[in-house]
Amino acid sequence: MRNDSGQQAYGELIETLREAPVRDLAWLLLSADLLSAARFPAALAHFDGVQAAADIAAVSPQGLPPAPLPGVAEPVFHSRVLHDWLLACDANPEPLREMLARGESHRLGRYAEQLLHFALLHSPRFDLIAAGLQVRDVRRGNMTLGECDFLLERRADRRLLHWELAVKLYLFVPPEVPSSPSSVLDERAIQFHWLGPNLADSLADKVARLLGHQLRLTSLDAARSALPAPGPWLPQVYLKGWLFHPLGQRGTLPQVASEAHGRGWWATLDEWWVHAHSMLPGRQTSQRRQTGAWAMLPRSRWLAPARVDACAALSLDAMRAHIEAHWRERGVAEPLLIVSLARRTDDAAAGDWFECERGFVVPDFWAPRARHRIEELRERADAAARRALAQTADDGAPSI
Repeated sequence: MRNDSGQQAYGELIETLREAPVRDLAWLLLSADLLSAARFPAALAHFDGVQAAADIAAVSPQGLPPAPLPGVAEPVFHSRVLHDWLLACDANPEPLREMLARGESHRLGRYAEQLLHFALLHSPRFDLIAAGLQVRDVRRGNMTLGECDFLLERRADRRLLHWELAVKLYLFVPPEVPSSPSSVLDERAIQFHWLGPNLADSLADKVARLLGHQLRLTSLDAARSALPAPGPWLPQVYLKGWLFHPLGQRGTLPQVASEAHGRGWWATLDEWWVHAHSMLPGRQTSQRRQTGAWAMLPRSRWLAPARVDACAALSLDAMRAHIEAHWRERGVAEPLLIVSLARRTDDAAAGDWFECERGFVVPDFWAPRARHRIEELRERADAAARRALAQTADDGAPSI
C-alpha cells in the first residue's frame, strides 16, 4: 500500500494537472493497483517508485539497500523526476495528443496501452523492446496464440520483462438470497460476483486469462521464434481500475484485490436519487453552492478522477434529467458513470470542479440480469476447464 506522503503527493498532482490525457496518464502510472502484490499469485508491474531489494542493490553505490524492505515490493512515493515530467507533459500536451491520435483511443483498453506506451518511450528506467507483439505458432499455420502487450528491459539489472496491461471497472453484485448462514462464497465465486458494467466479463475471467494464458505467452516453445530475445522473460501484471460497491454497502472483496483500490458505488436511479437528496446540506448554505454539482463521464474519461469545466457541472435535478434523457435517446438504459463534484475555493481556476466520488447509475433490470450473467460466466468457465483437462489427457495418452 502507498505510504501517506505518496498518497498525498499523488492527490495533489492529479488536482494540479489540467489536460485530461495527462491526468489519465498520471492515474495510470501512479494510482493504487487493483491487485494485491502480497496475495496475487503473479508478479505485479510498476512504472516507477517500486524496486525489490535486489533491484536497489544493483543501483546503490554501496551495493546495499538504504533501508530494510519487506519481502514483497509495494508501491511507495513516486520520484520527483516522474512528477516533473508529468507537469511538463501538462504544459505541452501536444506530443501525447499526437501519439493518441494515431491509435485506437475509443476503446478504453487500447487507450490505456497508448498512454503506457508513451510513458515507456520516455522512461529512464526501462528500454522498450516491443509493444503489441503478435505471437504466432509457425508449426500450426501461423495460428495466433496471443499478443504480448509490452516487452522491455529494466536498465538497473538488464532484466527482461513481459508486461500485460489491463484497465478494469467491476461492480460487486451480492447473491440475491443466501441459502443458509453457512453458504459463504469461496474466492473464485467472489471473483465471479465482480462484473463489468456491460456484463461482458468478470474479475474471475480476467484472473483466469492472465494466469492461464496471457502471462504464459513468453514461456511457450511456439512463441520463441516471435520473441525479440530468448529470455527468460519475467511476466508481470499491470492492472489498474476501480471497484464499485453497492451504494451504502461494502462489497465482499476477493483476496487478490488490493485494499487501496480505487473505490466507487453503484445504484439504481431511484436509489441514487434518494441517497443524493439525503446528503444535501441546508439549501441556503454556502457549502451547498460549493458541493452541489454533478457530471456524467463519457467512457473515454473513466480513468482519472474528473476535473470538470463549470459549463459541464449540473445540479442534482439537472443530473437526473440528463440521465433520463440519455437513456431515452439511446433507446436502452445502460449503466452510466456519474461523479459528484466540489469546487476548490483556493484554486486559481475558480470555474473548475473536482470529483469527490464516482458511481454507476444502473437501470432497475441490471442487477437481476447481472446475477443471471454470473451463472452463465461460471458455467462457461467450468466448461472451458473441462475441455482443457480433456485435451491435456488426450495429449498425454500413449499412441496406438
